[in-house]
Amino acid sequence: MIPAIFWLVPIAIGRATGWADLAARYGSRDRQPGNHLGGVSCAVNGMRYNRALTVGWSERGLHLSMTFLVRAGHRPLVIPWEEIVGRQDTERWGRKLVGLQVAGGSTLTLPRDVVARFEDRLPAPARAAGSPS
Repeated sequence: MIPAIFWLVPIAIGRATGWADLAARYGSRDRQPGNHLGGVSCAVNGMRYNRALTVGWSERGLHLSMTFLVRAGHRPLVIPWEEIVGRQDTERWGRKLVGLQVAGGSTLTLPRDVVARFEDRLPAPARAAGSPS
């Protein structure tokens, strides 16, 4: 019974956050590229994952995979750069974050220092309402 919980709970979380929808569209069996960082905290459609994500980047796109403990229900993703259609720089509790809008409506929120490593491949940040052009 206990082992089943460790398998079923991550699957339920993956469906609740929208990761399963992203996997249906961008699921991949590719290994993480040479450029990657592990133990990254993120949010998927507002649901936080603390230090559970490995983020990689290549010419193909943004590579995302979860740590072993939550891998069930969280198939690795490769999101092509052109599918990241917007970004919003934000701050929460003093921490600088970037929300990446993916085609289809999902939002991935990553630490600003992580996004800085591949931001030349992303759309320009959205301007805050009322800011000068």
